[in-house]
Amino acid sequence: MDVKVNVESYGSSLQCCVCVYNQARVLQAMRLLGKEANEEVGNHEPNHEKTAELLCNGCKMQRYCSVAHLTEDLEHRDFCRIFQDIQQVESIDHPLFLQGIVLSRTMLNQAISQLKLILSVKLRRPLSLREKEILANPGFCVICYRTTPLNVCAGCAGVAYCSENHRHLDKDNHTPNVCRTLALLYSPYRLLDYEFQIKEFHRSSIIPESHLVEAFYNATLLEVSDRPWKSLQQYDLFAACSSFSTIATVCLALTQISIVAEPDKAVIVYIVGATSECLRYFEEMHLKFFFLQYESVQNLELYFIGNMLKPQEPVDSIICVADLKRTVAKRIIPFTFTRFSKTNKIDPTLIIMLQPDLTGIGNMTNLLVKQFYPRSVEREEPDDRHWPECLTNILHTYGAPICFTSISKVQALSNYSVFNELARENDIVIKRAYNIAENPYRGILPLRNHCAEDSEMIVYTNNYLEVIFTNPKY
Repeated sequence: MDVKVNVESYGSSLQCCVCVYNQARVLQAMRLLGKEANEEVGNHEPNHEKTAELLCNGCKMQRYCSVAHLTEDLEHRDFCRIFQDIQQVESIDHPLFLQGIVLSRTMLNQAISQLKLILSVKLRRPLSLREKEILANPGFCVICYRTTPLNVCAGCAGVAYCSENHRHLDKDNHTPNVCRTLALLYSPYRLLDYEFQIKEFHRSSIIPESHLVEAFYNATLLEVSDRPWKSLQQYDLFAACSSFSTIATVCLALTQISIVAEPDKAVIVYIVGATSECLRYFEEMHLKFFFLQYESVQNLELYFIGNMLKPQEPVDSIICVADLKRTVAKRIIPFTFTRFSKTNKIDPTLIIMLQPDLTGIGNMTNLLVKQFYPRSVEREEPDDRHWPECLTNILHTYGAPICFTSISKVQALSNYSVFNELARENDIVIKRAYNIAENPYRGILPLRNHCAEDSEMIVYTNNYLEVIFTNPKY
């Protein structure tokens, strides 16, 4: 049996990733055989066959249980080679020591930010989730920032300490609840794509007054467990509920306008800066949830716009919710919003950007790169979310709500400041309809924050929400 898991999605510097991959393959095999995985694989208990005590001698960042598993981890090689080069060029004993031995959180954050930048330039591509995880959460004592020796928390493998005394000093921060959250975050379940497909939908919610779990229950009559690590089936339901975050956020954003129920009038949603991952949040079950909340909408058009997308044929389908039939048109636009706006009439009902990272706008990126690699290649921006011209075109889409979500409050403030600055430069007035508030429809699967400067350690998909309207200044 060829058992595959999503190895690209996982990364922890404190676990042997090969062991975790192997555990995930066992779980996936049980799923394919129709067996129930009742082991508490993600529970607040050790879940490793072996302890990851072997530190890679090249990069000094990733741990393994054995030399055999280190050798088996081919995904690690490019990452490792670049970090070996950094240590050699800068004559340092550890990649984190770019500014000297780490003595504070500020020094650690600076080193992490610089390493991320250098790695993305050298690889000439966006960093994978695993690379972001290893960089943002490297192995160090959370009390004194020492990188060795380290003892990893056996309950979650999410934090480490240089001594039992420092473990004790952190007990008020690393509470049992935090430990369980990290255990779920680093569970082998996270390598599996959920397979819980929901077909029956029942009742709607008052979207502005509800939240994700409640709206999900009203729609499906399925109750998610607060201990999803107890079984694979419970985890699948938990993950499925979390996947409704995006479509529910769209529903919330649309409450800012009046939707006129006309048979021939479509609700048109532009998902700008879209990636292939975005498509997973607009499957048939998610669209049924949408039509349950907006029974008056008969036609929905979804435009996925982003130059990281691969060309696909248009998809037109009919969605049946109760006795109602609704039409859905999906269009994949594999180029930038700027190019799209030059060849198409722009008249959306809603524009949404899912967790854009707008911090790359400006010259600071290349300045930081040249600090360590003066002869390095210029950074190539991989998608249109970093391009001021695209954002300016979005701001010129007057009348339609512009919605963007952010994974952390710091990121949300940063993203809004970019929009605000571009608006001032182009004599555009911004009206904030939903002001960087915690999104009641954020995902429920925990994520580790990859922003070194941010104080939020655990974040969630679509964590914060901003909805703005724009008008010309004069």
